[in-house]
Amino acid sequence: PIVATAKTLVQEMDAKAVICFSETGRSVVQLVKKGVNVPILAVSPCPETARWLSLLRGVYAMNDEKMQKLAGTVQKDNQGFSIRFSEAVEEACRMLRESGMVNNADDWVVVIGRSPLFTLGENNEHNSLQLTRAKGPQATVG
Repeated sequence: PIVATAKTLVQEMDAKAVICFSETGRSVVQLVKKGVNVPILAVSPCPETARWLSLLRGVYAMNDEKMQKLAGTVQKDNQGFSIRFSEAVEEACRMLRESGMVNNADDWVVVIGRSPLFTLGENNEHNSLQLTRAKGPQATVG
């Protein structure tokens, strides 16, 4: 259901890209199967997953140093997670702009992930679907 809703948001809001945080890549594959017709920035903490996702049509699974740093900062410790969802979205929006996947900072972007990031549906994790501007959530709100 979240992937179908994401596709509807892309269409209704004329979003220019989707950011998908995924441990396994399943959500990214579902987006491709649903026919989302905008670039999908896939963020995965696993380099192997990122590599095979980049083979899918319309998927840009950045596996550079910046992306690995972002994914690597999401490490569970005794206090919880070391990066907030909004910080990860901010960094991914920056990557969208720098890579040219969006042309305008005011373009809409759909964001899919779990909160906390990169969890596999255990315990009390929640799916998250957001709509933000390409300039990032901090600039959008502030």
